[in-house]
Amino acid sequence: MVRFTPMMLFLVASGLILACAGCVTGAAREHPQIAPERLDKIKKALGMENWSLARRALLEATQVDHPDTQLVKAILRSEEARRMSLIGLTLRVLGNASGESAEEVIRTYRGDPERNVDLLPALGRMGKNAVGAVPYLRGRLTDPNLRPEQKTTINVVLACMGQATPVELGEIAEELNQKEGRAQVIQAMFYAGRNEWVTEAVKDSLLKALGQGKEQQVWAIFALMTLGRKTDRTVVEGLTHVYDTQTDGIVRVWSGLAVAAVDSNRRHAAMQKAFLALYLEYGNCLTREISNLPDLFYSAVGDAAFAKEAASLVSHKDPRIATAAVSFLEIIGPATKGVTPKLIRILETAEEDDDDHPVVDGAEDLRDAAAEALGMVAGPSDPPELRKLAKKCKGDIKESLEHSIQIVQLENW
Repeated sequence: MVRFTPMMLFLVASGLILACAGCVTGAAREHPQIAPERLDKIKKALGMENWSLARRALLEATQVDHPDTQLVKAILRSEEARRMSLIGLTLRVLGNASGESAEEVIRTYRGDPERNVDLLPALGRMGKNAVGAVPYLRGRLTDPNLRPEQKTTINVVLACMGQATPVELGEIAEELNQKEGRAQVIQAMFYAGRNEWVTEAVKDSLLKALGQGKEQQVWAIFALMTLGRKTDRTVVEGLTHVYDTQTDGIVRVWSGLAVAAVDSNRRHAAMQKAFLALYLEYGNCLTREISNLPDLFYSAVGDAAFAKEAASLVSHKDPRIATAAVSFLEIIGPATKGVTPKLIRILETAEEDDDDHPVVDGAEDLRDAAAEALGMVAGPSDPPELRKLAKKCKGDIKESLEHSIQIVQLENW
């Protein structure tokens, strides 16, 4: 299973893992009831050794307000769901566990805390539903062999549950004032994702980190975007200042998304600029290039207006911005409303390259992204329409679209 290290979240593949963890508490989302037969398919898909099917299954599972014990067990047994590249989605689902489902997560973690260290942040996301783990976690804190990053994570998890002592809260604030400790605290906050417990001292330390170098700025953005109702004027002003003054592409991406999340007046302009920078940094491979971190970003934002704005940019006249928007919608998944017809339209109106109709820069990426995104965005009832579309397509687009249909149907290949 996944083992966290202080630098794990800053490195992926050949480049930096850089993403933001969201920062606002949206209105409670009302999820439609998933049909029992569909839920059975989700559970079965999690047992297949197929990354795409596991991702699709987890995206649908995020729409279950209270996952039942069998769904939780399926996730805990799934090798794909426990991979680093999907742990963000897994934490989003397990964070909704309660009752017997929550006890199942706690039992699994306690069974082998070293092997199941990836589940520790899930306890923080579960909040008060995981208070049954408090005595065990306090016992872990007395273990002389406990690694520093695990102690930090346990302190943050206890804080997320509302169970941290003043001493433990003080330790968190103290670590934030040290360069190495700061990275560990922010890592724990980012994954635990329920940080309305923050004290003014903790918040002030995070705001000060916005004025440091690039690495510290990005990490500070991550943490500040998980504060929920603690996102006050000083946080908005701090994030806006970074967005307005920084020219580095990576920082512009995530500070722009941060501003889009916290400032509705600047959402449209900030998201356009952030998506353009996103395309220039990652092309049309967002979920593959930077792993699970955008999943955690959206789980923290959880705002319908933010998702609606992202969906609107799918039709942007600049195909680079549209491509980034399409890739980002793969993070939201089938919960995205009204976007499937837009993606179909992109594929229906695609023109072949010729001398009279040269392809605009980014147009091919947009078509590729649309065909692939349908696998994560289209609804369970959409495959018949997608099959009709596939008959009109050719080459790689046709192949990607047929692949997407199988993903929507949760069928292995």
